[in-house]
This record gives sequence, C-alpha cells and structure tokens, in this order.
Amino acid sequence: MAPNPEGVQAGETRLVEDLGYHSLALLELGFTMEDEFDLPAIDQAQVQHIATVKEVEDLVLELLRASAGDAAYG
Repeated sequence: MAPNPEGVQAGETRLVEDLGYHSLALLELGFTMEDEFDLPAIDQAQVQHIATVKEVEDLVLELLRASAGDAAYG
C-alpha cells in the first residue's frame, strides 16, 4: 500500500521519508487499518506522533488489546 514499497526495510522505516506517504495516503492507510483489523475509528490525537512502521504496528496492537478488553467487559 505504500507509495514507495521498495523503501520497506524494518520497523524503523519512516512512513514519509522512506515510503513516500503524503497526507492523503496516510488517511487511506488509517482507513484500511480500521477495516482490515476491525478497529474503532482512529482519531488524529492517536496518530500525530506516528512516523515509523513500528509505531503503526504498536498502535494497531494497542487498539486490538483495547477492543479485546472492552469486549471482555461488555
């Protein structure tokens, strides 16, 4: 999905500088993650600091854990 998929190397790969993401592509990435992983809507405050592939992975895992915890309680 990255504009420059050849830039993928490891978790510290940067979304903008290495993979060529721009603002619209980052929005599309967010929507795709919501759909693919059945995540709640991701808000801007959650993603402002995200700059690397690892940080995207961490956010998805955090949201999945939170969803699993919410399901367990309710």
